[in-house]
Formats: sequence, C-alpha cells, structure tokens
Amino acid sequence: MLKLKKAKGPRRSGPSSGGARRVETILHAAANLASTEGLEGLTIGTLAERLEMSKSGLFAHFGSKEELQLATIEAAADRVTKVVIEPALQAPRGIGRLTAACDKLIDYLAKPEFPGGCFFNMTRAEFHARPGPVRDAIAERKLYWRQLLADLATEAQTRGELADGVDPGQLAFELEAVMDAATWSVVDKSKQREIEHSRRAVRRILGQGLRPPSGSLDRMKSNS
Repeated sequence: MLKLKKAKGPRRSGPSSGGARRVETILHAAANLASTEGLEGLTIGTLAERLEMSKSGLFAHFGSKEELQLATIEAAADRVTKVVIEPALQAPRGIGRLTAACDKLIDYLAKPEFPGGCFFNMTRAEFHARPGPVRDAIAERKLYWRQLLADLATEAQTRGELADGVDPGQLAFELEAVMDAATWSVVDKSKQREIEHSRRAVRRILGQGLRPPSGSLDRMKSNS
C-alpha cells in the first residue's frame, strides 16, 4: 500500500506515556476545532482556551502555528485511517475490498468522525489557493485516498473481477467525485437522500466495470 510521509510532528515533552496521551488529547481537540473553524482558526491561543490550558503549556509541544496545523493534519489522517481504511481492508480482496472502501467512507460522511464533517474536504477548500507545507500535507492525503482506490481497482482487475478495459485511475476519479459530492450534503436537510444517492452511484459505477460472466461473453460472440 502507498506509504504516507509523516507531517512535521509536535515537540515531545518526554518519553512518558502521560505526555503522549496529553499530546493525543490536544490533537484530537485540534482536529475537531479545525473541522468547524478551519486550520486558520486553529491557534495556540484558541486551542488553549478550548482545553483550559496555558499557552505556554501548548507551546511546549508546538513551537508555531504551522507546526500545530501540520500535526493536526497528521492526527486527523490517523483517525480517518482507523474508521475508514483499516476496516475496509478487512474485506475480501478484489471488488469486495474496493466496495468496502467506498462504503466505509460514505458511512464516515453519514456519521462524521469530526463535528464539521469531512476534515480533509473542509481544509482542502480552505487552503486550495494557498501554496505551502500545509496545503501540501492536505493534498498528499487526498492523493493517497485516490491512489488507494486505484490500487484496489487494479487488484480487482488482476483477479478478473473488473473488465480489462477499465482504467483504474479513471474509476478511482469517478468514485472519489461521487463521494466528494456526498461530503457537502452532510449539513443539508436532504442529507440522508444525498447519502443514498452516493451509495447507488458507487454501485452503478462499479457494476458498469464488472467483467461479464464467461457464459455471457460466449453468447455475445455467438450473436455477433
């Protein structure tokens, strides 16, 4: 599987498990806050106030706003991995695993891990026109998801479940586009309807790419 490069991490106060748990708590709150206020709204001051901590205490872990933002992106990616990618990869290899990846992401959109919805679509829109390390870190994780879908499609094709003519990259693009559309419906009054539209669209796209049964191919040849 494609490997993610680690974002620049927080300054560690020491090797103690208590310190690691404290950083984890901070970054969990930071990702939740950024999903509603954006990464620009995420400052050491606002986070300290939210957690009822001193600014100096937070500064001991994160030396700058950018360092805090990058560490928050990494923590958010870990949360998405745990609720979407890891469960999906427990499904049977091939089309089952590709379908599971889409289903798990739609489940995540239907009941978001973050209060503001999808952390990465929120922050990607925020930093779309702002070059720099933060935008690069967000884009890297979106590209990771696209590549994962393409890799799973390639695996299904190698196993003979997808037709030879299917372009895994194009298929991944179409699936991601459907799920991105679902992202923006999560705060809409028609949320449930939009989520169901997304599930049906995923099934339709995947169904169109399936290799016909061998008997069907034989009948098509005999009728031509």
